[in-house]
This record gives sequence, structure tokens and C-alpha cells, in this order.
Amino acid sequence: MYGGIPEETLTYFLSKAKMNYGQWSNGEYDKLYDMLIKEPNPKKREEISVRMQKIFLEEVPFIITYL
Repeated sequence: MYGGIPEETLTYFLSKAKMNYGQWSNGEYDKLYDMLIKEPNPKKREEISVRMQKIFLEEVPFIITYL
């Protein structure tokens, strides 16, 4: 269920995402996602994705409690 290309996985945690069951919200994360989907350069896309993941991991809005 989790994994794949960044556009799929990282959308789960956008402020208004249907899959964002915890209703976590971070404006910077949302802005970075908008940049990610518009960026054609793979290296820059990677940098944006890493920044998004860092925000996510610093705030830990999602914890898997079962397998």
C-alpha cells in the first residue's frame, strides 16, 4: 500500500488529502508537493522529495501500528 513514486506516497499527507486520516497539516509540505509535481529536473525532484520526507519524519504524523 505504501511506496512507489514520490507523487503517490507523498500525496497521502497533504493537508486536504483523503488518505490523510490523522488530518496532519503542514503548509511548507503542501507547497513543496506543488513544486515537486511541476519540476522536470530529476535531481531537483529528488531534493524536493527529500525535503518533504524530512518534514514528515520530524513531525511523525503517521505511525504504522500493524503489519
